[in-house]
Amino acid sequence: DDAGLTWTAPADPGLGPLAHATPYGRIHALPDGTLLMNVYGGVVESATGLAGVRRDYPHYAYLVRSPDQGEHWGEPALIAAAHNETALLHLPEGRLLAVSRSSMVQRLDVTFSQDGGWTWASPIRLSDWQQRPGDLVHLSNGWVVLVYADCSDEVRMIRAVVSTDQGRTWAFQRSNLVLSRPVQGDMGYPSAVCTPDGRIHILHYWAGNTLDEYDGTQARLYCTSFLETEFIAAFQSLEPSP
Repeated sequence: DDAGLTWTAPADPGLGPLAHATPYGRIHALPDGTLLMNVYGGVVESATGLAGVRRDYPHYAYLVRSPDQGEHWGEPALIAAAHNETALLHLPEGRLLAVSRSSMVQRLDVTFSQDGGWTWASPIRLSDWQQRPGDLVHLSNGWVVLVYADCSDEVRMIRAVVSTDQGRTWAFQRSNLVLSRPVQGDMGYPSAVCTPDGRIHILHYWAGNTLDEYDGTQARLYCTSFLETEFIAAFQSLEPSP
């Protein structure tokens, strides 16, 4: 209650069968004050939307909600089976947009909810193999930007792709916007935020050149910051690929 100077004791958030699930990404607020959070884990029979879904996938992406500013969480709804780390964005038109990492083919898929996250459309392929996970941010001009780690080659980097129609289509043919220094090794997990001074800030980690093992001694956090106007101009200058 004092901007982070002091904190209450840890408390059970009330997730019940999802108590061992892993939270991911940022928490979103709906206009009525309800908070939404992605968690992922094993199959939970009590989740809304699980009817007719296979029960043998390693991961399931859920949405949980809190009516009391985050003190208690519950009412899980299935976002997508066979998916895990999911970025959420509440669109001005009222829909919810989710970009979720497929745990089976290691790419990003996109899905929408028309009813506040209770039910979701079937996921549609969004990125290529090993381009994951992602984060979503709204620009002041209405564009939606997806930032993601492109680990599809030995040289890896954070990239951005733009949707000018609220997530219906994505300009991957113009996705040559690189937001980090290209590196080898373990890197990724970008997180994006727009600040009131008109800037975009992208955070990601890099843990050195080791390809197959996370090296905590080498891990560093990196931030790329630039003006929103610079980003928009850079995107508009790109010519679509053949």
